[in-house]
Order: sequence, then structure tokens, then C-alpha cells
Amino acid sequence: MKSRILALIIFCPLAFFNCSRDDSPIENFGDQIDEPYDFPLKPGDPAWNDLKTEEERFEAVQIPKSVLYRLTDEALLQTCIDFPLYFYITASNNTDPSIGFEKLVDSFNGLQELYDRQYIERVILCRYIIQDMYSFVDRYDAIRLCYFYIFLSRESIISELKEDQVYSFIKSSLDKYDTILNESPPFQICCNVVEPTIAYLMAKVMLFYDFPPFVDYYNSMGYVNESAALPDSTVKYARLFINQ
Repeated sequence: MKSRILALIIFCPLAFFNCSRDDSPIENFGDQIDEPYDFPLKPGDPAWNDLKTEEERFEAVQIPKSVLYRLTDEALLQTCIDFPLYFYITASNNTDPSIGFEKLVDSFNGLQELYDRQYIERVILCRYIIQDMYSFVDRYDAIRLCYFYIFLSRESIISELKEDQVYSFIKSSLDKYDTILNESPPFQICCNVVEPTIAYLMAKVMLFYDFPPFVDYYNSMGYVNESAALPDSTVKYARLFINQ
């Protein structure tokens, strides 16, 4: 257990020093860019109202290739967090939030590039661990926080996590969940969409890594996707997971 906690402490600094991508075609575009892309057109801008179709709106927020391939991993991640049409994640009627998110991945070249980056799971996980929820919501909103958290829900990310990273993921998720539940009025995050999103991520991880107690519970309830699992039950099994 002590070795796992030590890994949690040292994991994030190592991630930021070792995760820059070295296989992007940046030689065709110039030096790397370490600042996130500033979208020139966003909802609320006067010119945004001139965009009449969803296709036009998504086209307006694509990142030029001359910028896209030069963004460092951290700058690209922040750019994807800043994506102006993040709220489309809620557009799906499906209860599984990854359905709406996959539509965004299909529609936004920033997310497509993010998931093409080697070792990007380290960068996303590190940001997830160190990001203060309250400063994030103060800057943005709770829906965007959930949108960012869903970055970790993809199997391509979960499957690349090492044992200590899985532990760090679950441990950080439990810490976030407990922080929200212990929140005092006036509530900033509690009783919102964030707790179910955190529980959803933990359910995805426990199912992927075939944690028997949770898998048995999940199957016995006849759930069809991870979002159906009750957050409190998921949290109970997640506590067992990190203590195994």
C-alpha cells in the first residue's frame, strides 16, 4: 500500500516530463506550441449567430493543422477542455455519457489528435488527479468538468493504464467523490452531475479490469451500461478495489 501511495505522489511530475509526443508531423509546420489554441469564434460572439447549421458551427471550431500538430500534449489537452461546443456531450438521449462524447470525438479534430498521441493517458490522468474541482468550476462550469472527466472513459485510455496508475485513478476518484459529499452549503458541485460522472468512471475501470465483486454486482443487476450502476454502490466496490 505504501508503495502505491508513493507512486501516486511521484506519478504526475514524471508524466509531464515524459509525455511529449515525438511522432507528430511538426517538421512540416514549425516549432511546438506550448499555449492552448485560442478559438477565434465561440458561442456568444456576434459572428456566431451567422452560423446557421450544426455543420457550420463545428467547422468554425476546428483547429488549423498548422497549429494542431505543433501543440504540446498539455497544450492540446487544455485546448480540448476549452472546446466551445463541449456542451454537445449532453445532446444524446442515451444515459451513457460516452455516447455523446464519441460524437464529439468524431466531429472535432482536436479530440481526434489528442487520442492519437502516444502516452496521452498519462497526461490526461495526471491532469485529472491534480485538477482542483472548485477552481475548475469557478472558471468554467460543472458540465464542462464532467466533459473533461469523460476523456478518461475511453477504453483506449483505460487499457493503457498500469497497475499503479489504475490505483491512482480510483483513489483520486474516491477522494473527489468524498469531497463533494462532504461539501457544505452553499453547494458548488454537490447534487449535480459530477458525482455520477466520477462513479461512472470508476465503474468503467472496475469492469475493464474484471474486478470480481463489482462484476458480480453489475451482472446480477442486469445493467446494460456503466451509468446504470448506482453511484453509492460503485463507490462501495471502489473502496474494496483499492484495498485489495
